[in-house]
Amino acid sequence: MTAAITDQDKHAAKVLKDKGNNYYLRDEFQQAINSYNQSLEYDTSDAVIIHSNKSVCYLRLKKFEQALNEANRAIQLDPKATKAWYYRAQALEQTSGENGWREAEKSYEKALVVGKEKQNAKKNWNGTTKANSQWIAESAQKNVATRSTTRGSIKRTSGSVCE
Repeated sequence: MTAAITDQDKHAAKVLKDKGNNYYLRDEFQQAINSYNQSLEYDTSDAVIIHSNKSVCYLRLKKFEQALNEANRAIQLDPKATKAWYYRAQALEQTSGENGWREAEKSYEKALVVGKEKQNAKKNWNGTTKANSQWIAESAQKNVATRSTTRGSIKRTSGSVCE
């Protein structure tokens, strides 16, 4: 049985993940990997992102097998992890000869498909949210107008309703 993750564990994991991100930005890739590993010891809820981050660190260190392993871990956890597919492709280009190129091409294609799916989903979500917000606003205005004529006690002042 796994122990419950406490708020302290979540906080420690976030601090270590952020520390790893800062190391990455300073091109200190091994230190970033170490921080990411420590983060996973506290909380695995960001494991997809952390394995993906570790993958790119290994790519920068030219440790292509480890980069491939980390990308594969991220993909196992979330098959729609666009960056993991991209890093997987980069690692495959460096590790597997001609077969690697073919596999890399498939991974690049998967990254494009997954990325496009996410982009379309986000666009549709934003469009739906915007349409719903507009519909709610219009409905509220109609209700206010209807209520003010039927009850007489509701006044409309600068867009808000006062009773």
